Amino acid sequence: MKRHIFTVSILLVAAQLFGQESRFWVGGSGKWSDTNHWAVTSGGEPGAALPESGTSVVFDENSFSGDKNTVTLKDAVVIGSLTATNADFAFSGKKDLTIGGSINTDANADFGKLRGSLVLSGNGDNTVSIASGLEGGIVIDGGSWTLQSDLITEGNITLKSGSLNTAGYNVTCAVFSATENATALNIENSTV
Repeated sequence: MKRHIFTVSILLVAAQLFGQESRFWVGGSGKWSDTNHWAVTSGGEPGAALPESGTSVVFDENSFSGDKNTVTLKDAVVIGSLTATNADFAFSGKKDLTIGGSINTDANADFGKLRGSLVLSGNGDNTVSIASGLEGGIVIDGGSWTLQSDLITEGNITLKSGSLNTAGYNVTCAVFSATENATALNIENSTV
């Protein structure tokens, strides 16, 4: 019996260490820091722990009812990845949103009122697909990032470290800069 409990305990710890947890937004408009808006399944019971640096965050058709919803960032946020499809909402706030993995959003997810920076800071290969424009800047700080859509911001884009491949998509920003720690920049067939 003790051997079985030990084996199950090891498996649970391994799942937490190696598997990326997911958090789903539920309950309509609200503050990111309110656990009443987070669930472990799409449309699930609210009250899950807040997303953390290794967490996949999902906004979907079960996140909101109606149009013109808002998710407000009152504090800086660090998450693993972000997917937003079939969810009509806007991010707002002056704090940074840091994403360590891929980001995939459709036109229903509006970043136009997010005045903090979108920080792409990860390891490995990641993709970026953001259907709306941003007001704040974009900082790429580690990892390898490949665009899967045009990238538009009213702010600056800084390639601080890591690499960016625009993959033929266009980039619109106030100022584009790269530091000496950037490992690669491929803008072939793109307009910057």
